[in-house]
Amino acid sequence: SRWTLYVVILVAVIAAPIGLLVGTVAGYAGGWIDAILMRITDIFLAFPKLILALAFVAALGPGIENAVLAIA
Repeated sequence: SRWTLYVVILVAVIAAPIGLLVGTVAGYAGGWIDAILMRITDIFLAFPKLILALAFVAALGPGIENAVLAIA
């Protein structure tokens, strides 16, 4: 259960600032920057999460840190 909490906390710590940064830049800049960032976000959301996470782990290699990055 400690590993699970470790993974959950790290995913939240990594994913929240990235989402906040992308949303802030897209909202503040607007125009074509907003369109590009939202299309990139749509591309990531279009893939099933498990397949995308497996692809990231395969590219990064085994390890708990890489699994956390893949989930985030």
